[in-house]
Amino acid sequence: MNIDKIALGTVQFGTEYGIANTSGQVPRSEAHKILNLAHENKIKTLDTAVMYGESENVLGNFGLVDWQVITKIPPVPENIKNIQEWVFHEVEMSLRRLKVKKVYGVLLHDSDQILGKNGDIIRESLCRLKDNQICKKVGLSIYKVNKIKEYIASNDIDIIQAPLNIFDTRLISSEILEELNKKNIEVHARSIFLQGLLLLDQNSIPASFADSAKLFDEWFAWLRNNDIDPVEACLKFVLQYKEIDKVIVGVQNIEQLQKIVSRLRNNSKIQFPDWHSKANKKLINPNQW
Repeated sequence: MNIDKIALGTVQFGTEYGIANTSGQVPRSEAHKILNLAHENKIKTLDTAVMYGESENVLGNFGLVDWQVITKIPPVPENIKNIQEWVFHEVEMSLRRLKVKKVYGVLLHDSDQILGKNGDIIRESLCRLKDNQICKKVGLSIYKVNKIKEYIASNDIDIIQAPLNIFDTRLISSEILEELNKKNIEVHARSIFLQGLLLLDQNSIPASFADSAKLFDEWFAWLRNNDIDPVEACLKFVLQYKEIDKVIVGVQNIEQLQKIVSRLRNNSKIQFPDWHSKANKKLINPNQW
């Protein structure tokens, strides 16, 4: 079931990431096992970033023949005089760490900079990367779904990476997907497990989410009553939208990836309730946790 749409997120390879992370950064040996299993199951897209700690080094040491790699450059510092030179330098350093000559995509980690005073120069710099065949596509990693139309106004964005999960359906309710598809802009869904929060046991939900207790009660009751595994629910919720080109999943160990692959082979259909209208802004925005 749509396993070709799965992209492997690698932030856990370089940092201690995720609210459900109890084991820290993934050891390099385990990361290589995960990559081997992904490749065996025809998962060929990797999502990484300069800001993901050692992630690019781990990937480069593994070897990236036959992989589609998407990386992200950090926010452009305010004091940079030659922005294009800085962008090219950041990407060149990524290529060295990844041990490749080019990548599939380069995204800007801070999408709002495209709308700022240096936005035009940043856009032009990203496009020059394509002109120089350093990457095939450029794009943005976004949090503010309501700004997508502004981000894509100049028709030079190829990829939009945005959050989408059972509690956060802003990308769907904004009715922007059709426009993105018409412009041939790839849509990559991230945070489908809400940084692992949706995979926790009911008793493990942090007290800081007490204001969402009723919503979590509904979520866990629905899982029990329908005998549905949360991993399968989260995957199938996002994959039901044909407009989504890639679904980024991150794992802490090979067992988690095996579970994801197993759930993808189950073709049963699921009817989902509407939880988004009950989710508050803090819950769906990890930056506010």
